Amino acid sequence: MRPRQTVAAATIAGSTALAALTSVHASDHLDGPRAVANPHADITDVFAFTSPETPGHLVLAMTVAPFAPPAAEFSTQVDYVFRVRRVVATQPLTFDPASLDITCNFAGGDGATQTVTCSGPPGIGGTAPVGAVLAADPQSALRVFAGRRADPAFFDRQGAIATVLSGHLRFSGRNAFAGADVLAIVIELDATALGDAGAAFPMLGIAAETVQRGAE
Repeated sequence: MRPRQTVAAATIAGSTALAALTSVHASDHLDGPRAVANPHADITDVFAFTSPETPGHLVLAMTVAPFAPPAAEFSTQVDYVFRVRRVVATQPLTFDPASLDITCNFAGGDGATQTVTCSGPPGIGGTAPVGAVLAADPQSALRVFAGRRADPAFFDRQGAIATVLSGHLRFSGRNAFAGADVLAIVIELDATALGDAGAAFPMLGIAAETVQRGAE
């Protein structure tokens, strides 16, 4: 059996010039039957921004499992991957082919405490219990959190429908995702670990992908 290349993938969040403190994200909810059938691999949002606490650090976040119930768990059969590439030119947009991907995997579950382990380029890695917010490990360039969180997305569904039907703006300000939860993976790392020597704030292309292991 060969692994399925992509169960769900968020769109490219774009290239972000970290020096300009730019944040980017991509949102995708309520997918088709294939994604809905495997919510643990259904990506809803991807975020990339510089840390508000630690200048020079990059934060990457991926949320999955829309409308996650309290007992929701991450899949131990899915690779949760942040696809990271350096941008070497903007006209035209060109990426360095060298992979800087960071992959997160889970162990445990079914009532037992889950743990998350994320690993990337040499020197970038970390492990934490799911749901725990841990202090930075001075021996690692990466911090990781995984657990259930409120869905950060906003969508005025009824307002959008009313606007389309009427031809006039009819937004209500009510969030269709209010009260909904997702499963989140958040990592923070020193951005210099992803840049060329002497490049404190590399320009990066960020995407997220879930890969089901052992699927046809």
